Amino acid sequence: MVVDEPVPHGETIVRMRKRVNELINANLRFTFGQ
Repeated sequence: MVVDEPVPHGETIVRMRKRVNELINANLRFTFGQ
């Protein structure tokens, strides 16, 4: 993940990564009709 300065705290990055993963996985489930 690429972010501008200032770099967010570690916990913020973890939360952002989890949210992106949720959105991607939800899109895949919707695409395959599950």
